[in-house]
Amino acid sequence: MDQKTLEISISRDFSDTPGSRYRDEGKFSGQEFLEDVLEPNFKKTLEARKKLRVEVENTYGYTPGFLDASFGELVRKYGSRKVLETIKIVSNGKELEEEFLESMIKAEINGEKIAISIAEIFSVTPGSRYRDEGNFSAEEFRDDILEPILRLTLKNDKKLVVILDRTIGYATCFLEETFAGLVRNYGCRPKALLENIEIVSCEERYLKKDVEKYISEAK
Repeated sequence: MDQKTLEISISRDFSDTPGSRYRDEGKFSGQEFLEDVLEPNFKKTLEARKKLRVEVENTYGYTPGFLDASFGELVRKYGSRKVLETIKIVSNGKELEEEFLESMIKAEINGEKIAISIAEIFSVTPGSRYRDEGNFSAEEFRDDILEPILRLTLKNDKKLVVILDRTIGYATCFLEETFAGLVRNYGCRPKALLENIEIVSCEERYLKKDVEKYISEAK
């Protein structure tokens, strides 16, 4: 774990038998985890301008009530963008990670949009096209972050906003592989993708049109 990351483990720091939604429903509730463990560490992470890594393995499972009363409630208090950009869910399997991710996306109540910033959720130094070309590649961002969030956003009838600002810049191959790759690798239809994803680039406004062109022309 690097110095820019704090870490908690639900099984180690709370319980390997997470319970129901509220404290009055029994031990190890989602409310108890939120108030005693998750939110205090989240606040500490924000104050230190770090990331919070949450290990979710080695438990006997999670009820929807537990997830909503902890991670969902955190989103309702702080907003999905701040939570998604601060917390990294870590598990041995993507299915479990996506349970937590969906609980956060579903909880967003401020309109019908979920916003993420590449600089905050991924890196201020986006790299090249493929993983084997170095750190922070387009392939890594698209497959590990963008596609799961986009899929769960659409599943919950919301629109995804991707903010390009506050990085040192983008190689053309990074943006092309990231967004056109959603069409090539995941079967997204260009028209539907353009209707459900919003690109924001205030610092370099031309990037918005570039990304929309990459999506439209993707094969």
